[in-house]
Amino acid sequence: MTIDIVVTMLLPPDFHLHYHGIDVKSAKKETFSDKEKARLQREKEALGKLGWTWQLMLSNPYQAHELSNCLVMFRTIRDQDVVGQYNEAHMFADYLLTRSTEGRMSSVMSRVAKQLGISVDRAHQLFAIAVSFGMLRVDHTQPLMPDKDLHLLR
Repeated sequence: MTIDIVVTMLLPPDFHLHYHGIDVKSAKKETFSDKEKARLQREKEALGKLGWTWQLMLSNPYQAHELSNCLVMFRTIRDQDVVGQYNEAHMFADYLLTRSTEGRMSSVMSRVAKQLGISVDRAHQLFAIAVSFGMLRVDHTQPLMPDKDLHLLR
């Protein structure tokens, strides 16, 4: 098998380990031969027997933004107990999604931090944790930077 990426996840609510295989193919490839389709199906079934999930991901022209965005968030929470902050991040995400997220990221985080009575740094940490758990979805076609507009997918 040619699994390009294996992601190890802690799934709530009991935070058990889950593995997810990702097969990356060029977005320029519009169709797959029957042989390729059969191989992809065999990979999916083989991982399924292990209790894993599988995904085909087509590369896209926004990979540089996505990588940069993930690195920004990683630097924010690399020394954090991410799992231990799951509930707080969930509350933060729920709150943020009921507020306006228009404007520069720094302005949005400052506004929400003030409303919640937390520091701006803490707001950025909770934001990154919420994104890492899928509670918030960042539009990776846009750069995630404090001086740029915040783009979330709803």
